[in-house]
Amino acid sequence: MIYMNDYDIDNAFHRASHDSVKRKAIRILLNHKDIVDNNSDGWAYWKAPVQAAQKLMQLIKGPSTSLLELTAAEKSLKLALRPIKSFYTKHPQLPRPGELDD
Repeated sequence: MIYMNDYDIDNAFHRASHDSVKRKAIRILLNHKDIVDNNSDGWAYWKAPVQAAQKLMQLIKGPSTSLLELTAAEKSLKLALRPIKSFYTKHPQLPRPGELDD
C-alpha cells in the first residue's frame, strides 16, 4: 500500500511544476488529507481514506506527462478519483473537496 505524508505531498507538488494534471491531483490529495485530518484521528490512522487515495497517489508518484499525453493523463486522473468520490459518498458527514466536482 502506498502512503504519502505531508512531506511527500509537498515534495511531489514542487517536483511537478510543469505537469498541470499532476499538480491538480496533488491539490486534490492534499485537500482530501486535510479533511481527513480535521475530522478524524488523522490521515495516518484511518485506513479507508488512504485506500481510497491509492490510485491517486500512484498517479502522483508516476512519471510526468508530456503535452502529447495530456488527454490520457486527464483520463487517468478521473479514474483515480473514483474511489475518493465513493469514500465521500459513504461518509456524507465529511466536507467534500471542491475539486472532485470539476
